[in-house]
Amino acid sequence: MRKLEYDANGNRTKVIHAPAVSGFDFATSTSYDALHRPKDSTDAKAGITRFGYSGRDELTQVTDPRNLVTQYPRNGLGDATSLVSPDTGTATHTYDAAGNLLTRTDSRGALASYTYDALNRPTSVVYSQSGQTSITHSWSYDQTGAGYANGIGRLTSTESPVSSTQYTYDAQGRVLTDTQRVKAATGANASEVSRTVTYAYDGAGNVTSMQYPSGRVVRITYTGGLPSAVTLAKDGAAAEQTLLSQIQWEP
Repeated sequence: MRKLEYDANGNRTKVIHAPAVSGFDFATSTSYDALHRPKDSTDAKAGITRFGYSGRDELTQVTDPRNLVTQYPRNGLGDATSLVSPDTGTATHTYDAAGNLLTRTDSRGALASYTYDALNRPTSVVYSQSGQTSITHSWSYDQTGAGYANGIGRLTSTESPVSSTQYTYDAQGRVLTDTQRVKAATGANASEVSRTVTYAYDGAGNVTSMQYPSGRVVRITYTGGLPSAVTLAKDGAAAEQTLLSQIQWEP
């Protein structure tokens, strides 16, 4: 539980964690400048983090409680071309004409290279470093046919060196299933493992149940549009075990 405080402009000025628990009711606070940008933040141990901005309202530096400064140099379009940190060293970034991040090189020389489709959706990232095997992750969209449903305009599958995930949707664009396939390891007895999670919704779009590969079903009950109880059944027909009940929400 947290207690939140705001100023007259709606900016969150204070967060009190576990306010009803003695000894754990520590707080963090934030002050703002005339443009309602965070100016400094004070943690539970009175350490102060300060934020600096450019004339174009861009975050350009952060000074931590140790008085160490992290800088974010930017190009004329406002893109952060590098990150200069006393903790992590210098990372450099490049962008395409649409403002998409193309490459990121960290202080070790590790390179991440990104590609995008015509709608500027990320389609792949390749992680590479001298002397090491490159690792590729990819994303696919709009796939149709067997195994896909209502995928136009949506993420339909992902691929990594060790697994792939496929998504189906209902007509409202809500995820109905996600199926993860873990690729077979090497060896005589190696085989692919497939696991599917299935989701159900109410008329308001709230998730009402999640069925896991084990057969276990988690069901969520709502009151006034907010979760009020959570139950678990070992399979779809088994008696339900209450996990959470009488959940209350502040106005």
